[in-house]
Amino acid sequence: MADKDLNISEAAKYLGFSIDTLRRWDKSGKLPAKRSEGGHRYYPQTDLELFKRDIFALATEWMLGAPKEPEDAFYCPTSSEFKGRLSKLQSALEKLPDLREYFPLIVATVGEIGNNSFDHNFGNWPDISGIFFTKFEPSCPFFRTYVYTNSFKTINRF
Repeated sequence: MADKDLNISEAAKYLGFSIDTLRRWDKSGKLPAKRSEGGHRYYPQTDLELFKRDIFALATEWMLGAPKEPEDAFYCPTSSEFKGRLSKLQSALEKLPDLREYFPLIVATVGEIGNNSFDHNFGNWPDISGIFFTKFEPSCPFFRTYVYTNSFKTINRF
């Protein structure tokens, strides 16, 4: 999908919610909007698509369902890709005032789980190598982090 920016009216229609709901979500941080120079809210369509999905259900299906390649938006096939996403997560979390005290612990924990998945079980996966970890961009509307390791059936949510 090409990343198209939607204004708040288009985003509300795309998600099936009211404009006021999107304004509340923007204010609360549940679905942050980007702002134009004039102060108008807009949303990248890819962010809205991710918001519509149930990430937990996708990961559970990947862990418990028949083996198949996971979607690129959630899958880290290599340690270097995981580390790149972890770096983006750190950058995004350190910008949140409410998490200033906790973000180093969150990043360290996610990093430890992800690194252990690659360092201690590489080659022993029952089906697909890699881990399930959401891509993070500075504008990402989700500051929920899920790390799923197919080898240990471990689910951690931050």
